[in-house]
Amino acid sequence: MVVSSILVIMSRQRRKHRTARNDLRQQGIPEQSSNSPALLDVHPGELIANIPGLLGFYPEESLVVQGFYAKPDGSVEIGPTVRVDLSAELPCTEIDRYLENAQCSFHVGFVITAEATDNPGPEGISGRQHREWYRSLNEAMVADTPALQACWIVDETRQGANYHLLFDGSAEQESTGSGCWQRGKVASVTASPAMRPWRQRNELPSLTRSEAFAYLLGDDPDRSKAERAERTRRVQWIADAPGGVLGYAASDAENLLAGISHNEVTAAELQKEEDILEKVGTWMSRTSLRDEVMEPMVSNPLPAQELLIATARSLTGEPRANALAILAVIFLELGKNLNASQALTEALDEDPGHNLSQLLFAAMSARAEDAALAAIKQGIQGR
Repeated sequence: MVVSSILVIMSRQRRKHRTARNDLRQQGIPEQSSNSPALLDVHPGELIANIPGLLGFYPEESLVVQGFYAKPDGSVEIGPTVRVDLSAELPCTEIDRYLENAQCSFHVGFVITAEATDNPGPEGISGRQHREWYRSLNEAMVADTPALQACWIVDETRQGANYHLLFDGSAEQESTGSGCWQRGKVASVTASPAMRPWRQRNELPSLTRSEAFAYLLGDDPDRSKAERAERTRRVQWIADAPGGVLGYAASDAENLLAGISHNEVTAAELQKEEDILEKVGTWMSRTSLRDEVMEPMVSNPLPAQELLIATARSLTGEPRANALAILAVIFLELGKNLNASQALTEALDEDPGHNLSQLLFAAMSARAEDAALAAIKQGIQGR
């Protein structure tokens, strides 16, 4: 029921984007061409300055792809952003999934590496491995996967860092242009539009990706790996055993969440409650039970957030991906879209074929998360 509700929304969203693209073409606005970046009224240094606020951390050794939507008045607005490690092979599944669903007017890329130099083209990257990665990216761009209109390189996303153009979408690939489009300095990160909500919360992005995702992993994920795997095997055995899973999962979840809320129990405290982890892990081991407990979770988002974080820290495989997918829904309900994106990234790292996470990722890439959340609520209330 939950998955089918999101599928309906994504189908509607694709029709909406097709209609919007047709409208743009009728008005003479390019959908995607080598001239599209000229629509931008900011320079690349300002785009780079937005990256920490958009991702929630300062990326290192990364490819960041930003999408942009062309508007009828000729201006553009920034769309979804995706990041992958430079060690990832191209074509990259995560980027392909993003490009398939984002349906932006055009995309640009940023290579962030400590091995960046001030030279253009492949000589702009000092390390041999990274030069080979650059060539793969360039070849992939020629093949239109990923379809980047331009790509810049910078050593880090800090104010004053030097960036320069690696290549653009012209036939020559490596641009010989000048001005801020060719090279320049990164603008103020703290003053960037993407940092506005951070400033309002009096917070700063994490320094590293590991730090940003630590709340989903716990204090020592490597040390507890065997313990998490054993717990996962146990809850899956309980879920699969005849009569092993009793009914009333939804009411059990509602009572559990009420207790967590009343006693203000934290995720760290819940991690010490083996019977609770086993119960929730069993719910996460079956799609039908996962969907059954989603309604009380969404209706009680604050205690559900603590419970699902504890569960995600304590399991592996599909049960963990299920917990992270519901956690993403909870984050959307709480207006924490960046955290929702992080939970889905972690879920797809855990289980790349996880259906619900893929659909939610697609919805967020298409900026349809509000519609997806509404569809989920309607679906679970109709159970």
